[in-house]
Amino acid sequence: MRKPLRTNSKRYKVNIKKYILDNIDVSDSNRKYKNPNSENAKIHYVLDRFKSEYLHEYNLIRYKGNVSKIMAEWLSGLALNFDYYYYDIIQVSKKLHEVDEFTEKYEERIKENWWQHLANEILYLADIKAN
Repeated sequence: MRKPLRTNSKRYKVNIKKYILDNIDVSDSNRKYKNPNSENAKIHYVLDRFKSEYLHEYNLIRYKGNVSKIMAEWLSGLALNFDYYYYDIIQVSKKLHEVDEFTEKYEERIKENWWQHLANEILYLADIKAN
């Protein structure tokens, strides 16, 4: 069995970035963004929605200011069009990691950390766009 790509490898970063951007639909707010299909517009769209819908004082207190955890909770409520069935999450993860199979233990880890991982990657992309 081939080892999965590490989540900090260049190839994995390219794969997860493509997955995230391909699943963000800005069409409902295309008047606000000049080029709604650009990476920049998609990231700003996600951040704008997240801030207006879920990043408020109560959640900042509840999650002790951990924006990544707050975003993971927001995403887990299916705020965006990411895969959410365990089977689909595993299939997408195999593509992202460029493998055919995972160990059972690794699959469980992926399922447990899916929303947190997406939140971390979105915030990583947002940080890149900000610089």
